[in-house]
Amino acid sequence: MTSPSVVDLLYHLGLLVFFSSILQLLRFLYLHLRPTSLPKYHHGPSPWALITGASDSIGRAIACELASHNFNIVLHGRNPSKLETVRSSLKKACPKREIRIAVADAASPDWRSPVDSVTKVVHDIHLTVLVNHVGGLGGLVKPPLKSFEDITHDEIEKLINLNLRFPTQLTRALLPIFSEIHGPKLILNIGSIGGASGIPYSAVYSGCKAFNHVWSQALDAEM
Repeated sequence: MTSPSVVDLLYHLGLLVFFSSILQLLRFLYLHLRPTSLPKYHHGPSPWALITGASDSIGRAIACELASHNFNIVLHGRNPSKLETVRSSLKKACPKREIRIAVADAASPDWRSPVDSVTKVVHDIHLTVLVNHVGGLGGLVKPPLKSFEDITHDEIEKLINLNLRFPTQLTRALLPIFSEIHGPKLILNIGSIGGASGIPYSAVYSGCKAFNHVWSQALDAEM
C-alpha cells in the first residue's frame, strides 16, 4: 500500500506541473493577443526603423509591418537587387513612407566595415526601432547540416560574424544615436529554437543563438 507521504508528493508534483502549464499558456496568449506596443515607439517628427536581413522572409515581413504602422524604414541586406525589390514593394504599399537601403555583408571577416556602412545610413535620422533579424546559415555552410568535426575554420568564423558579432557590434555602434533621441526605443533581437535547445549538426549556429538569447535578457535588464 502506498504511504501517504508518497501520495502527497505526487499530488503536489501534479499541481506544480498543472500550474506551470497554465502559466505557459497564459504567457502564450498574452504574447499573441495583447495590443501592439508599436505606437509607443512612434514618436518625434519622423520615426525610423532599421531592419537587418530585410531582403527576404521574416525580415521583409517585419519591414512591411513597421511601414504599415507609419515608420520610415531602413532595409539592410547584402544583395542590392533584392533590397531594391523590397523597397519598390514597400513604396507601392506605403507611398508616404521614406525607405533607405544599407548594403553590407554581415558575414564579412572585418566586422567594422559592414557596421560602419549601416551606421552611416542612419546617422541623421530619428531612429527608434532596431530589429536584429540578420542571421541563419546564409549559404555559408555546405552542406548546411554538418558535424562540428567537419565544419571548417572559415565557416565557423562566417557563422559567428553573421549571427553574433555583427548584431552585437551594430547594436553597440547605434547606442550613441539612440541616446540622442528622447522617448522609448526598441531593440528586437530575432531568436531561434536553436538558442534554447542545441540543434545537432548546427552546433556553431545554435551556440550563436544561445548567446543572442542571453544577451537580449541582459540588455533588457540593463537598459
